[in-house]
Amino acid sequence: MSQSTTESFILAGAGKFLGIFLTFAFNWLLARYFLTPYDFGLLGMVYVLVSLANTTMIGGLGQAVIQREVVSKADLDTVFTFNLALSLAMYALMYFLAPSIAKFYNNSELILIVRVLSLLIIINAFVVVQDALIIRHMKYKKLLLITLISQFFGYAIGVVMAVKRLGVWSLVCANLGIIFSSAILYRVTSDYIPAIRFSKQSFQKMFSYGGLLYLSTLTKTIYDNALYLILGKRYSPMTVGYYTQAEKLQGVPNSSITEIIYLVTLPLFSKSQSDKNELRQKFIKNQDAVSFVSCFIMGLLLSVSEPLIILLYTNKWMKSVPIFQWLCIAGLFLAICNTHLELIKSVGRAMTHFKLTLGLKLTSLIVLIFCSLISLRAVLIGFVLSNLAIFLIAASITRRLLDVEYDLLIFPHLLTSFISVASAIIPLMVINHSSISDITMIILSAILFCATFIAICHYTKNRGYLLVTNALRNKLKHFHFTHIES
Repeated sequence: MSQSTTESFILAGAGKFLGIFLTFAFNWLLARYFLTPYDFGLLGMVYVLVSLANTTMIGGLGQAVIQREVVSKADLDTVFTFNLALSLAMYALMYFLAPSIAKFYNNSELILIVRVLSLLIIINAFVVVQDALIIRHMKYKKLLLITLISQFFGYAIGVVMAVKRLGVWSLVCANLGIIFSSAILYRVTSDYIPAIRFSKQSFQKMFSYGGLLYLSTLTKTIYDNALYLILGKRYSPMTVGYYTQAEKLQGVPNSSITEIIYLVTLPLFSKSQSDKNELRQKFIKNQDAVSFVSCFIMGLLLSVSEPLIILLYTNKWMKSVPIFQWLCIAGLFLAICNTHLELIKSVGRAMTHFKLTLGLKLTSLIVLIFCSLISLRAVLIGFVLSNLAIFLIAASITRRLLDVEYDLLIFPHLLTSFISVASAIIPLMVINHSSISDITMIILSAILFCATFIAICHYTKNRGYLLVTNALRNKLKHFHFTHIES
């Protein structure tokens, strides 16, 4: 990868890892000392609304701003005007549907939570264009600063409210504080000044690509948060709370990888969309690196799952452990699948992306609803199998787009995933049942997993392993020579 691409990965990675670390630290502090699973469950039951707000911010026409080779001021104003109007309509819809949502979950507390939390949708409309322009021009240093400052401000509000025993409202107001401060920072630091202006020509041009992507992103968002809906309807807020905390812990690394893929690969692949050979080489390298890193991290979390949750959140969150373990296995396919989907978007195949997302996600959603009639474990197993199926089908489309054989796309990741799970099972069986402290158990399990996973990848000459280790080796050599010269 080029130096500029490498720097983009580093800056994007630093921003996302630091941002997600702050999110993790905030949730850890509240879950361990102040809030109960019931509090997290209440927010989790309407979490889809938060995700829809984020979809409004970065999905659809915002992605068209990134992908288009040339965008005018009229294009940007049209995107802003449309998203603002859409957000107002969505908020009005959520406001009037709040009683019905509360009735669906049989919990009247949700009425006010839905109405207040939905303000995120309106505020997000004011950062769509600025956020897309930063990603388009790959100004990740600015994005990093905005993210960290806004999260620090929002989480500070949440902690103060949690200390005052305001329960779920500390979570709601923390989210509002983050997006409100982000909107202010985007406005202050951006050269673009939004104006209420709508061009039919610009809208048609942007919507031809971004409209279908918005629907695809919306479908994906609903699917990714389907378990909140299913668990909230079929089970108690406590169960949703256990799932919420397990999902947040698993999402610390997985969300980082997924967001970096979105931030870097979409503009990176888009620049090479006219050169299939160059695009093919870039994609295979990125896919191999993502596969190795995601499998390593998910396997590591799986190997230390039980002592990690007990150490972080105490025994009151013990029921999150099996949920967390299944989510780690599902996470083996999330990042790599997103890599394939970003490729499809980057070459302008919005219709293909839409049909694929709509068909697969809705089918998987039906499977999850059916599994919920059986048991919670059946739902989690169905989630794993659904993600596997989505990966296999997305990879088959990539094969046709790039003229790549299956042995370069599917089989390497399946093998790496198997190595990851097998390496994690060993410490789960050998160490996790020992009568030692949680910290010691985590250390020993992590060492055993790392040694097993890396040894097998080295012996099998795993492509992702070789790519990552060679990159690290070159960086260390460069650092060594630079240090000697200085």
